[in-house]
Amino acid sequence: MDLVICDVVMPEFDGFKFLIYKAARPEFSEIPVIMLTSLEEVNQKIKGLEQGASDYVTKPFDEGELMARVKVHLKIKYLQDELRQKNAQLRELSGTDELTRSITAGVLWSTHQGILAGRAVQARLSFVIFDIDYFKQINDRMGHLIGDRVLVQVTQ
Repeated sequence: MDLVICDVVMPEFDGFKFLIYKAARPEFSEIPVIMLTSLEEVNQKIKGLEQGASDYVTKPFDEGELMARVKVHLKIKYLQDELRQKNAQLRELSGTDELTRSITAGVLWSTHQGILAGRAVQARLSFVIFDIDYFKQINDRMGHLIGDRVLVQVTQ
């Protein structure tokens, strides 16, 4: 679901109750809601916006205006979705060595710190650290491409 258009006044389940329900469900938190109403009271608009509505349109409304608002909120949602996806990719890339595809020292350290902070949790963690003797000489004599291959093979 990319967008909800919801009337404020509905039988049994009004728009404000819908906003409360939506706020309680994390999987719906990123879905924009445009509220429709014939109530022109400013405090009702403020209440809807404070409860999580993205926009508020009073009836009778112009169809073109409503469609323009829908397009704006969909564009914003798509851009935010794309940003969330790119941020997830960045988090993954920042925790993974590009060459060896192993996790980075920073991830190991933060995992270790997290386990130390929660000592009540029974968990075991092992670290393996490799040191390739004279690795600089491999790079200097045979080139960085061969050095990269050595790193990948040792990691595997």
